[in-house]
Amino acid sequence: MGSDPTRLTRLRRIERIRAVAKEMKLADAAQAESTLHQLRSLADRTREMAAGYSAHTTSTDALQLVGMLSFAQSLHRMSDKVSADAASAQHVADRLGRDVHAAERSRATAQERADQYQAELNRAAATKYADAPGRKGFGTKFE
Repeated sequence: MGSDPTRLTRLRRIERIRAVAKEMKLADAAQAESTLHQLRSLADRTREMAAGYSAHTTSTDALQLVGMLSFAQSLHRMSDKVSADAASAQHVADRLGRDVHAAERSRATAQERADQYQAELNRAAATKYADAPGRKGFGTKFE
């Protein structure tokens, strides 16, 4: 498969790549959350405007009343559209949140694998040092 230090280097590189991928997914999720917040805010403001114009009754003639009601209905339709967009943005934000969680698990797995291999290398080096020929032990041969 490769030499021990080369494999450890490759494992650490995989860990760094997965950490970068996680950061990119975090940025995407943050952008989606921001978009969701903006859409919800816009839907609320549009709904309030539509309610305000619907309740407005100071029209002096029928033409003005029809224009006001038409404008209020347009605002209601716009509010419904923005609310639907916010719902789809919520789904996107949820999916991106799950992607971030999966990326973190992937990064953690890569880190764990690299740490375990590093520990194996350290144990092997310690065992190699203890079993080195010419090294005198303490005490007698019978201990």
